[in-house]
Amino acid sequence: MRLYLMRHGETDWNKEGRIQGSADIKLNQNGIDLAYKTLEGIEKAGIKFDYIYSSPYIRALKTAQILSKGSVPIETDQRIREMDFGKYEGIELAQIATKPEYKNMHRFFVEPDAFVPEEGMESYEEAFQRIDAFYQEKIAQDMERYEHVLIVCHGAIIRSFIAYLCHKSIGDLWNLKQPNCALNIFEITKEQVDLIEMAKIVYDKSLLPNRKYT
Repeated sequence: MRLYLMRHGETDWNKEGRIQGSADIKLNQNGIDLAYKTLEGIEKAGIKFDYIYSSPYIRALKTAQILSKGSVPIETDQRIREMDFGKYEGIELAQIATKPEYKNMHRFFVEPDAFVPEEGMESYEEAFQRIDAFYQEKIAQDMERYEHVLIVCHGAIIRSFIAYLCHKSIGDLWNLKQPNCALNIFEITKEQVDLIEMAKIVYDKSLLPNRKYT
């Protein structure tokens, strides 16, 4: 099976550099355009998805719907939703990096091994547990049914997914750049998992925002 992990298109909170997490923010116009441009690039590459899994959050689901063109089945799954950042959702990343009261949340990005989830937040371990459950129930069972499967979800959960599949440590996560609509491509068999390409951009790279933690 060829497995594709894709981050959703851009939202206003992405553009403003705000933490989204469980906040259900819709795509902005640029995010919609990126999804359509990505679809064009995928079609030019001759890739045809057999099945799509999407986070239930609207920014991911809308991206998945654009890529499906109404002809590829889409299944939403709560286990691939973005991580929950509790009281920090909506706060600008620039503030996270500079204000002492946000020191623990800053650790999430720069020192994830030292991050301690506060009330209402999710730990990396919890995220890995739901990724594992999703993978074993869905992807492992899809190998003989589908050749090309797309998962549309979110920045933090994609990084966690890559770490899970490639056996990377939590400390490596934020070295993995994940721009909006970037594709991570895996070849998966029952015996092994191979990362073919990471954060592949199939649309015009001049459209890429230059923002921290992308």
